[in-house]
Amino acid sequence: IIARWFFKRFDDSVLQYLFVLAMVFFSGFLAEAAGVEAIIGAFLGGLVLNRLIPRTSPLMNRIKFVGNAIFIPFFLIGVGMLIDIRSLFKDYETIKVAVVITLAATVSKYLSAWIAQKLYGFSLDQRRLIFGLISAHAAVALATVLIGYNTVTGYTLTGAPVRLLDESVLNGTILFILVTCTLATVIGEKGAHNIALAEAADEVAESGLIASEERILIHTDDISTVDELVNLSVMMTSDKIRNGIYAIHVADNCLPDEIAEKNASKILEKAAVAASSTDTVLTGQLRYDCDVANGISCVIREQKITDLILGLHHKNSLTESLLCSSSSSILGRSNVTTFIYKPFQPLSTIRRTIMVIPEGAENEIGFLLWLQRAIMIVKNIGSKLVVYASKETMACMKESYAKTLLNIEYRVFREWDDFMLLSSEIKNDDNLIIVMSRKHHHSYHPKMAKIPSYLNRYFQKNSFILIYPVQSGIPEDTCEDIPVLPVQKVTFGFESVRKMIGKVYKRK
Repeated sequence: IIARWFFKRFDDSVLQYLFVLAMVFFSGFLAEAAGVEAIIGAFLGGLVLNRLIPRTSPLMNRIKFVGNAIFIPFFLIGVGMLIDIRSLFKDYETIKVAVVITLAATVSKYLSAWIAQKLYGFSLDQRRLIFGLISAHAAVALATVLIGYNTVTGYTLTGAPVRLLDESVLNGTILFILVTCTLATVIGEKGAHNIALAEAADEVAESGLIASEERILIHTDDISTVDELVNLSVMMTSDKIRNGIYAIHVADNCLPDEIAEKNASKILEKAAVAASSTDTVLTGQLRYDCDVANGISCVIREQKITDLILGLHHKNSLTESLLCSSSSSILGRSNVTTFIYKPFQPLSTIRRTIMVIPEGAENEIGFLLWLQRAIMIVKNIGSKLVVYASKETMACMKESYAKTLLNIEYRVFREWDDFMLLSSEIKNDDNLIIVMSRKHHHSYHPKMAKIPSYLNRYFQKNSFILIYPVQSGIPEDTCEDIPVLPVQKVTFGFESVRKMIGKVYKRK
């Protein structure tokens, strides 16, 4: 509760990292005060915080970097200074301990992977991958042995300490870690490589070609929403592609160049920093145009964009926003998956995602495209998914993503007149995803025209995402250019008009 409250009210990256560090240390202190080892308290504190920190978020990237660059190396150095290298080869007891625990751990993990393969019908490569993932032991094993090594149960007559686990166990554990990590890496990598090749072959066999590259365009005009828009784009992007995100700022042609460039550079620089903190390359672009929709549609066509993200400030209503007033023309000019996002709170603090899908959405050609993005968002948030859809749409979702999401609930939804009932069921920390449709398409319903007013009136304290899918019958991405006639043609036109007027007066 404290962590969720903190992340909702403070978005400074340094402050968030210091808070996580303080909570982990405080958890360790409470564990020691309760008579338990500090590592157990820190572990439990990490489990609690893990649900609030998405895997692709900048905060998680900073935690991994500091842990891998500072804490883990110093921990390993400290352990290495306790080990007597000569005893690894001369002490019979050390070798005996290493052989026993290595054989016991390897055989038990292999049996676990074999039983899982038989129960769930996994392939040989999947069994190899399972074995590789569960058989490696490093930090936890070292920490456990160190606790036993540092626990002194008494002293000998000569004053030497009698430890719960002696040096032979500590040294044998080092050999055990060396063997298991090497074995797990070799076997796990072989299984993962074969699985990746098989999935690529299946994808080519089903579609006839490899999936097109993801290209996500973020329209940035408000610096306060940039971070959340970038986080949304990163969450919907697959791990394989980290350089397909673009940010555009459309400046008015009437503004002086210096003012437009200064404002755009601030926004685009902030977007680039937010993306780089997640190891993602973001390409910023400043566009001069009289119409925002026209500038965006031109970039969509030039960069071959597949997804468009439009932002909405949490204090603005859907009808008052510039983005919404221009989104109708954008939707008419570009046939890409479009997300209109209003971030009331950070995505990492979302407890539950409510997804409303219109009847007939499975018949649209972009059904699987937006569904894949939405599933990626929900998985990276780690929230529960509640789907309101027709039985036919539910069947298509279960067929495509039955094994992907486990924490999912389906509810039948057909009448858009029942949309108001959601206002009584939605709670704080819920995120609302509504799949919309353009007019005269399979999934369009006249009640969709009232969705903006419903959101402004009843869902002001919730984040929401409106999704417009790719649909058939929409012209390709177009951008309009005002034609400029040559001076000779303009002069010729005036001359023709002058001669016609002269002839009329001569007749009179």
